Amino acid sequence: MIRINLLPYRDERIKRENRRKAAIFLIGVFALGFILFLYNSHLKSNIAALETDIKNTQQELAKFKKILAEIDSIKKELGTLKKKIEVIKGLSKNRKEPVILLETMSELMIPKRMKLINFVEKDKNINIAGVALDDRTIADYMKQLEKKFSDVQLGPIMQFNRDGLKLKKFKLSFINRNPNEPEEPEEEKKDKN
Repeated sequence: MIRINLLPYRDERIKRENRRKAAIFLIGVFALGFILFLYNSHLKSNIAALETDIKNTQQELAKFKKILAEIDSIKKELGTLKKKIEVIKGLSKNRKEPVILLETMSELMIPKRMKLINFVEKDKNINIAGVALDDRTIADYMKQLEKKFSDVQLGPIMQFNRDGLKLKKFKLSFINRNPNEPEEPEEEKKDKN
C-alpha cells in the first residue's frame, strides 16, 4: 500500500491560514492606527480652532472691558453734570428770592420811625434786629410782617438813649413763606380770626 504523507500539505495550509490571519490582523491594526491618527488630527485641529476662538474672545473681552470702563466714566461724568445742572437750576430759580425778600422788607418798614441794623436768613428762618422810636412802631411793623410772613415772634426789647432820644432796640424772628404760594386775601384772614 502506498502511503501519502498529507501532513506537509496540512502544515502548509495551516501556515497559509496563519499568514492570512496575521495579514488581516496587521491590516486591521494599521487601519485602526490610521483611523486613530485621523481622529487625533481632527481633535488637534478642533483644539487649535477652539484655542484661536478663545484668544479672539479674550481680545474682544479686553476691548469690551475698556469700552465698559469708558462707559462707566461717562456715566459718572454725566451724573456730576446732572447734579451741576440741578444746582444751576436751583440757583437760577431762587436767585430772585433774596431780592424780593429785601424789597418786601423795605416796603413794610415804617419810614422815619425805624431802621434795621441786622438781617440774617437761614433755611427760610429770618432774624432781624432794628431800632425804633417807640413800642407802637415795633407793634405796627410786626403787624405788617404778619401779612407777608408767618410765625412772627418778638425778641427782647431794650431801651437806650442816643442824642437825647429814648430809642428801642428790638429783635424779631419769622419764617419766610414760599414766594410761589398764593397769598391769602385779607378778607379770608379776617374770617379765620
